[in-house]
Amino acid sequence: MKIFLGLFKHILIILLAKHSLPIWPLGRTGLVGQIKLTAILITIVLTLAIAGTFIVDAQAPSAGTAIGNQSTATFRDSSGTGRNVTSNLVETIVQQVASLTLTVDGSKMATPGNEVIYPHILTNTGNGSDDFTLTLVNAGRDDFDMNSIAIYADANQDGLPDHATDLNGTTVTVGAGEAFHFVVAGTTPGTTFDRQISDMMLTATSMFDGTQTATNTDTTTMTSQAVINTTKAVDISRGSAGSGSYTYTLTYTNAGNITANSVTLTDAIPAGMTYVANSGRWSVTGVTTLTDADNTDAQGIALDTVIYDFGVTTAGAVTAVINQVEAGASGTLTFQVNVDAGATPGIINNTAQVEYEDGARVIIGPGPTNTVPFTVDPAHAVSISDNGSTTDDDGSADDIVTEISAPQGGAANFDNVVENTGNATDTYNITLSGSTFPAGTTFQLYQSDGATPLVDTNGDSIPDTGSIAASSSAQVVVRAIVPPNAAGGGPYDVIVTAASTQDASATDTVTDRLGTIAANAVDITNDLSIMAGATSGDGSGAGPEGSAVRANDTDLGTTTTFSLFINNTGAAADAYDLAASTDNTFASLILPAGWTVQFYLDDGNLTRSENDTLVTNTGTLAAGGAALVFADVSVPAGFAAGPQSLFFRALSPSTGVFDIIHDAVTVATDREVVLTPNHNGQAYPSGIVVYSHTLNNPGNVDENNGASTVTISVSNSVTGFTTVVYYDINGNGIVDVGTDPVVADNGTSLSLPIALTAGGSLPLLARVAAPANAAIGTVDTTTITATTTGDINAVGPPPAAVATGTTIIISGDVSLQKTQALDADCDDTADTAFGTVNITAPPGHCICYEVTGTNTGSNNVNNIVINDTTPAYTTLSAVPEVTFGMIDTAPLLGGTGAITANVAT
Repeated sequence: MKIFLGLFKHILIILLAKHSLPIWPLGRTGLVGQIKLTAILITIVLTLAIAGTFIVDAQAPSAGTAIGNQSTATFRDSSGTGRNVTSNLVETIVQQVASLTLTVDGSKMATPGNEVIYPHILTNTGNGSDDFTLTLVNAGRDDFDMNSIAIYADANQDGLPDHATDLNGTTVTVGAGEAFHFVVAGTTPGTTFDRQISDMMLTATSMFDGTQTATNTDTTTMTSQAVINTTKAVDISRGSAGSGSYTYTLTYTNAGNITANSVTLTDAIPAGMTYVANSGRWSVTGVTTLTDADNTDAQGIALDTVIYDFGVTTAGAVTAVINQVEAGASGTLTFQVNVDAGATPGIINNTAQVEYEDGARVIIGPGPTNTVPFTVDPAHAVSISDNGSTTDDDGSADDIVTEISAPQGGAANFDNVVENTGNATDTYNITLSGSTFPAGTTFQLYQSDGATPLVDTNGDSIPDTGSIAASSSAQVVVRAIVPPNAAGGGPYDVIVTAASTQDASATDTVTDRLGTIAANAVDITNDLSIMAGATSGDGSGAGPEGSAVRANDTDLGTTTTFSLFINNTGAAADAYDLAASTDNTFASLILPAGWTVQFYLDDGNLTRSENDTLVTNTGTLAAGGAALVFADVSVPAGFAAGPQSLFFRALSPSTGVFDIIHDAVTVATDREVVLTPNHNGQAYPSGIVVYSHTLNNPGNVDENNGASTVTISVSNSVTGFTTVVYYDINGNGIVDVGTDPVVADNGTSLSLPIALTAGGSLPLLARVAAPANAAIGTVDTTTITATTTGDINAVGPPPAAVATGTTIIISGDVSLQKTQALDADCDDTADTAFGTVNITAPPGHCICYEVTGTNTGSNNVNNIVINDTTPAYTTLSAVPEVTFGMIDTAPLLGGTGAITANVAT
């Protein structure tokens, strides 16, 4: 008969803490389930938007860009020293967003049987490279369909096909922010009539996001009159600001049936460019210069004339009125421009307008030519200097940022000014080189506030300034933290380089210079003052020392005292705060667990006495004076044997000068082995009972680890009873024969198979077998003995550890087994199978416990009562359950206390 007790489910563990608390090991006792742990934290939440909705830069970041962010905190530690710490760097990877524009709707006149060409520009306005599908169809709902419709690339942007490869229905790849120039072509049927129209619909679709599409419609109107088609081109499509000249060519053709009159070409010179005077040329008049300033003079022969001007008919524009263009005739008009010296880098688009009389007294237009882009290349340059620096002590603009001095172990901040002297927004990597600072100096880079770390914004793993607009500047702070063991000397230099991320040749440097490192004006010595003759052997000189000046021996649970002289070696009176730590930098005040340090000011008798005053500061000491302070160091029981370095510091809260001395405490060896608990059990004749014991090492050194040996022996008080002791290797509380090593049996003593570590324990299982002829009521005592041999650190072995198991022969027997399982989401259901092995649970999770009672005897047992209690740091969060019987007592939900299950028979 088995009794299954699913008791004490939903126990809430609440950690109320001023400091971070560990997750304490969960004990095996208690019929408990679902343990939830919580902790009190302080959190600052910042919500930031990526560019596009959060105005940081005019452009949204490219897909795949890592947006890095790192924080700092400044504070004063418990000794009053100003500190700063940096957080980890977190990065957000920008996702791709598709977007596009398609320009422009076209409208042209055409005669039957002629090809009509429409220029278009597809621009990728998304933040990543994308493939776009181009489709061209006859739209319908018009008068006729175009024949031989096709799409052709126009890489040179002259408004004409580059080749005969039809791109209709194919995809083209366009980088983020880039444009694809192409033309659409179709041929009019020979059976059309005047004023009939045909529409071709052009569609571009993103392959990354199929919902992103754009369309243009090209409308062709039939005529039997003149038709002027005009395209535009530039001889060189890119150049730097201030360059030139560049030649624009307007090519016109009369594709109609009769002569066109008053063909007017108007071309406004775009911002960033300047017209070159007297640069106009017409193909009919050859090299003859067209006059700029007169819009009435006709140049040419007979009816083939042109009236040309710049800025007269239309301000800032070239205007050419060609008297006539006969059917089938073509011609060109050219002029030149220069790029302005102050032109902004980027694309300058230029589109001309065309207007004419079609021979039937109908004015056609004005209508646009193809758009011709010209790229103004950026010029990248940078200056990094001390001009405008807020930390330059010498005040001169000499490309050296000077700090006169920094305290020993302290920091010097150098404010460097980075100016974008190019003509385009740029980002500059900041690197350091050529340092002559003392070994151990660390450098940190900060933004202009001197607190926010400089991070990498462009993904090349080098800290940079972030984007700086042309003619703007940013400040970069270099912080040099000098080591505590360096003083005097100098000057110390480090070279700071700013390098353009767009043009590796655009770099500049500045020197950050520290004049000297000011030596400490306080010195801590052991046992003797400086005035009394203390030397380096007593700790005189700048600390901390590489090895301990004094090492005191002490036993566990005792206090040892160090005599410290605080010597004011400066030229003025000062007072010093006192502190102790195992961190020789005192970035934090850390002591070993359970240790305490207290400082007492000597009462004048030069020995530690009850009259000494507990202090944290020396009080004011005259220049050249000294104070004797006793440092009482208390070591708790159980601490590991051996030396422990300890550092003492005297720090002036007013001047910041300090000294550190390196001492040590040698903790004595404590050896102890304990075997628990004693058990009482029952068995029937020929029955088996298993007792679980724990072999503990509460000492501070490892046992059975080479220097010592722990041997286990076992004996029974009644003849016929036998016992075998196993090491429960998997901790499941069950004897796994063949797996669990035998560590002792009757008449044989064996050593432990593994080390018994300081503060550790090993589970043992004693399997007691009763003889078949054992009389009811017989009582046997099993005695297990753990004997330690061997010296450690010249300390002899501890006394033997003993535990017993008392077995009485009865006609009935009951055994209990307790198991546990994790319930991470506290839904009253175990996440895994129940077992006896240890598990871990973070705060906020739950644990289910299950207890199984078994009658291992041959007769019924009565009045069975099972008792347990909620473990420490836990509360009950669900009603306990029992398979039969009843729960007699249990705390309220959310409470703690005892739980009793009455199973009866």
